[in-house]
Amino acid sequence: MEHIDISLGELSKPGTYSFDNEDSLALGAYSIRVQDENIPLTVIKRCYYDEIRDKRKGTLTITKLDMDKGILAGTFEFTLIKSTVSEDCDPILKITEGRFDMKF
Repeated sequence: MEHIDISLGELSKPGTYSFDNEDSLALGAYSIRVQDENIPLTVIKRCYYDEIRDKRKGTLTITKLDMDKGILAGTFEFTLIKSTVSEDCDPILKITEGRFDMKF
């Protein structure tokens, strides 16, 4: 099971926001949790790319924000570089052509 978590500070209008460490209005994290399908809830592998020393670069673009109807849509792409080496996790992870449409 793979998860992408994206957070953004206060949002008032559509636009493009940076994931870059130096300019972090947007935060992105990616985790991989692989489970044995025969034994539910037993985690075999876990990788998190959200440690404070991990590097990130990319953008989050909000294409639609309708506060009255509670609609949020956009696209994202980012590269995450793991600060600590782990044999279970890739040191560099690149996410491209991500998109989301959600109600809040």
